[in-house]
Amino acid sequence: MSLPPGFLDELRNRLSLAQVVGRKVSWDMRKSNQGKGDMWAPCPFHQEKSASFHVDDKKGYYYCFGCHEKGDAISFVRETENVG
Repeated sequence: MSLPPGFLDELRNRLSLAQVVGRKVSWDMRKSNQGKGDMWAPCPFHQEKSASFHVDDKKGYYYCFGCHEKGDAISFVRETENVG
C-alpha cells in the first residue's frame, strides 16, 4: 500500500512527538522542561536507569546519548511497534 505524497510530512506536523513517546516512557521531570518541549527519559531502546533519551518536541526529533538511536515520531512508532 502506498501513501499519498506528503502524507507522512503532514503526520509529522500534526503529531506531538512528546505525546507519542510519552506512551512508552516515564519522563524525568527533574531534567525535563515541558514548557520548552525539552523532555528526558530512560531510553526505550536499551536498558538503563538514567535519562539519556532526549526529545526535542519543538523540532520533532529524539536522540539517545547512550545507544545513539535517533528519529522522529514516524520512526519511533516503526521501531517500538515493529511496523513498516
